[in-house]
Amino acid sequence: MRSQQRSALSCLVVVTWRRRLTNRRSLQDHFGLGFPRSSSEHLRAWTTLNRELTQTIRPDNGLTSDIEDAHPRTLWASIRREGNWSNFDYYYHLGYATRQLVANTAGVRVRDLKANITVLAARPDYSEAQAFLRQLAEHVDNAVEQFTRQAQLVGQTIYRDALRNAAYWAQCESVYGSGRSFRRVVSNQTRDKFNEELIVELHRRLNEEIRRGWATLIQGLDAFLEAPAAA
Repeated sequence: MRSQQRSALSCLVVVTWRRRLTNRRSLQDHFGLGFPRSSSEHLRAWTTLNRELTQTIRPDNGLTSDIEDAHPRTLWASIRREGNWSNFDYYYHLGYATRQLVANTAGVRVRDLKANITVLAARPDYSEAQAFLRQLAEHVDNAVEQFTRQAQLVGQTIYRDALRNAAYWAQCESVYGSGRSFRRVVSNQTRDKFNEELIVELHRRLNEEIRRGWATLIQGLDAFLEAPAAA
């Protein structure tokens, strides 16, 4: 399971950029050099400056917020099923929160890259590179989509074993109908659970997977932007 999670973020990104790289070389064959070297170097400067994601992702903060907004009986029904219930699925919420956080973090950087591509595409002296720039923009969109989708998958699965048969569920269920503020207590207990040493280690592993997936995405862009050799 650990090795599968370790490769989950990178495998689809690798397949995507290799496919795009093959198509890119076809364009280069069609246009000769096809893409001005100076523009390639300009865009490669972005990959140099954005080689790492440094932010730390904690999807449990999104989960505790969703718990406080849930209907009490819906939340109780999910807790009785150890978080596996279609109307309130703990693991879906963890995965979705992971994807949103990653998309927000990476999105700021990617918007800057797309803006650079748009500026280059608008320059008359790059008119022969229009097809390449369109393909590059498409490659970026697809690579980021694959990256965030796989981040969601890892966020959705990485905590599951640690929460299976945990005393946490019984503790949360016992609050229901006791007169205490059910959602607030469950939210606080969830926060405490996700600060336990075992799950803190899972946070670390999740962030390692996210950074590895981003590094693979950047590697694909580097290959895509590799200046073509002169004929």
